[in-house]
Amino acid sequence: MQAVISGRSGVALLLDGEQLSSLHAGTDEIVRRRERDIPYLLGEATDLQFLENVETPEVSRRLEIATAQANALHLALILLDPELPQEVRCEASDELDDLLGVAGVRAGVERVLFSQPLPGEADLRGALSCCSGRADTARNLLVRLEVFETEYPPYESEISFVAENDPEERE
Repeated sequence: MQAVISGRSGVALLLDGEQLSSLHAGTDEIVRRRERDIPYLLGEATDLQFLENVETPEVSRRLEIATAQANALHLALILLDPELPQEVRCEASDELDDLLGVAGVRAGVERVLFSQPLPGEADLRGALSCCSGRADTARNLLVRLEVFETEYPPYESEISFVAENDPEERE
């Protein structure tokens, strides 16, 4: 069987011979599909993972990890957003901490967060202050991100490139 997984969409498309079906995160139910359903299931997902020669349990396992990675990344971005209420950010830190305990999630979040400099408005200090005593894993992620940002500041050309390609700057 072949599969296409999107953590953001929380769905895996399964192709077994000529049979197309879907599997949704958090369920074991496989739903028969038609080709025309694909855009509605995946939307504009860009986080697609393509698998070949896999069985349903492996697809389900990978889908759960991909979905947890996408959710954890969203929570990390909420935590870093200075415009959100402190209460919301602190709640996000606790939920992020839980998801970072899932095997494979921390590495997926780190691949994204460490791939390029944080935007200037990201509030690492405020995010760290939101991490309660029980959100140690989230705090450790943020501390490592802060060290990374300090030790590897962006080159001036990277800052210019990011600013030039910011949709809000074009308006």
